Amino acid sequence: MNYNGFLSIKDDQNEHMYDSQSDTQDLNIKKVDFRTVLDSLTDLLEYKNDKYGNSALEPVNIFSRLDAKDGILLRLDDKIKRIKTRTKYGHPPRKNDIVDMMGYLTLLCIELGYDDFSEFKD
Repeated sequence: MNYNGFLSIKDDQNEHMYDSQSDTQDLNIKKVDFRTVLDSLTDLLEYKNDKYGNSALEPVNIFSRLDAKDGILLRLDDKIKRIKTRTKYGHPPRKNDIVDMMGYLTLLCIELGYDDFSEFKD
């Protein structure tokens, strides 16, 4: 969220404020290895997939007739609405909401067969 020229990023422990007007090289942002984040996300997604029985990619369609893709898109809409509502009242997105978005976007990639992104390298 942007507060008077400052970007606020909040996790479960801390809120980090960055001057959004500064050159990004001047920001004191801890560099995190992509692999660390993605491995942790993979671990969480595998855990949730086992716990919920692959419900996102194989919906049971008892109350809803949405296919997997549309069900995931609906969940993304719900998460975006939650984030939008929180930021409207001055609260940054929660870590859980961000991780859920990453998870649903990953599931959407799987559902759409997007498993190779090398075409986007320059």
